[in-house]
Amino acid sequence: MIKQDCRGFSLVELLVVILAVALVLAISVPFSKTLVDRYRAENQMRTIYGDMMEARQRAMQRNVPHIIQFAQNGFTVYEDRDGDGVPDANEKIPNLSITTLSFTLNGTVGGLSIPSTPSTTLGLLTASRKGLLEPDTVIRIDSPRSPCNCVVTGTTRLGLGKYDGTNCVVQ
Repeated sequence: MIKQDCRGFSLVELLVVILAVALVLAISVPFSKTLVDRYRAENQMRTIYGDMMEARQRAMQRNVPHIIQFAQNGFTVYEDRDGDGVPDANEKIPNLSITTLSFTLNGTVGGLSIPSTPSTTLGLLTASRKGLLEPDTVIRIDSPRSPCNCVVTGTTRLGLGKYDGTNCVVQ
């Protein structure tokens, strides 16, 4: 009689491996969700910053003021061709406007809080023909883990930074 050597895994060994894989997954899934949220917030702020920079640059290149209209759910950029300082529907620049953001925008434009819905008088930042930004603005999102969660403007500066609870610290 020939004795066959059967090699394989026992049920106990298989259960130990399954338990180890489940434990690794249980630890890594919440951590990866936190990382995804962090980078989504950072990406959103970098997009807002980039679009604000582009609106400012376009205002200087085209010699036409540009208006950025902020609301809590997004922003819209207008090329103020008629020079009246009011955002008109036919002046909207679609590729520089985001109306549905992942995070709610907070902050102030000219010392006034960002409105919950777009307004023709509140939440307006203007880039003049010379590239000057008025009024001073602080835009932030509530994502404390993100390395950059705010944008701050002065008359001649635009900065991306980290909100420390009271100020936007430009990095």
